[in-house]
Amino acid sequence: MILVGDAVRHAAYERALCRGHGYESRLDVFYQGQQIDSLSLADDLAGGRVEVTARNRERRTLRLTAAQRRWPVAAASALSPYGVWGQAWVTITAGTVRFPDIPVWAGKLLTTGRVRWSGQVTVTGVDPMWQINREPFEVLRPAPRGMEVVSAILMLLQEVLPDATLDDRTGSTATIPAATAWDAGAGSRGKTIDELAASIGAELYAEPWAVAPGGQFVLRPVPTLLDTPAWVLPDGLESVVEADTQLQSGATVVNRWIVTSERTDRPLIREVVTDSDPASPTRYGGPMGRLTDFYSSPLISDNGQARAAGQAKLARSIGSARARTVRVIANPALEAGDVIAIGVDGEAPEYHLADSFDVPLSPDPASMSISTRSVGGTE
Repeated sequence: MILVGDAVRHAAYERALCRGHGYESRLDVFYQGQQIDSLSLADDLAGGRVEVTARNRERRTLRLTAAQRRWPVAAASALSPYGVWGQAWVTITAGTVRFPDIPVWAGKLLTTGRVRWSGQVTVTGVDPMWQINREPFEVLRPAPRGMEVVSAILMLLQEVLPDATLDDRTGSTATIPAATAWDAGAGSRGKTIDELAASIGAELYAEPWAVAPGGQFVLRPVPTLLDTPAWVLPDGLESVVEADTQLQSGATVVNRWIVTSERTDRPLIREVVTDSDPASPTRYGGPMGRLTDFYSSPLISDNGQARAAGQAKLARSIGSARARTVRVIANPALEAGDVIAIGVDGEAPEYHLADSFDVPLSPDPASMSISTRSVGGTE
């Protein structure tokens, strides 16, 4: 969850979502690192949304509709797809109170289109990981032996975005093994970063705080249902839930991961990570059976690292047993991977991980559908 001010201010913001409130948005645009314009919902923007997903390297996609007079006439025009970057913000108001602006997207404008006489221009934008993915290794590249995985990830990011920063929340000190090479080819940089993060049980994504030549990235352990809920959806008179769809499925559950790393210069590393919680409906050897999958990476250098990678895989694979989609009053501060507590009609709250949702850029409608997953089922 993006913190809206300090803890007290954020709590007031969440209360405001349950009541009548205002919803504003704007798009700041940049060219070669300098801000060149700012477009507001009141004057230039007809609406749009930011699509957010926890499943892709590129987490946030902008889809925007603007006034036709904003059709770009030069490479440095505000909505030009030729090197212009942007940052979208949403602001919530409650009476005379104006809460701090919330960043919902930052990245590169990718396409701009129009249908003549329609009065509108349509724009799509991608987050900074798009640029990382599109600047690959052009030749086979030896990996820096002994460099910490976290440092290697930052190095690969800064080769594309020189002012990029990395918020490391893993505390990992794992290093890159000897005789490791990174393959060349389309998408090779993004794939390598994914593999480095997975080798320490982590995920990497861009936060919507900075534009080129910067970029603000987070490396964190893969979220689990044991994390503290970022948003408790209120029930009763202040409920923000407008619709609720639930699905239980065992089709994609994996309750045991066998993680290996096999290289010629060292003994085999093998770790087994299992859902062994006796209260878990997806437990290994329980009613669902022994559902095993395998993961191997030459980047894993010890058993502790293998265990962390397996735990990250397990967190995702047992969390697919129960899916739930809730349409709620839009909360632009929500992040993909946040744990939310959902309680409807007086039922006990369920903890779910937010997998995907769209943040609206206009108050019509100011609601969003959140696709979530959890552990569930009955015995």
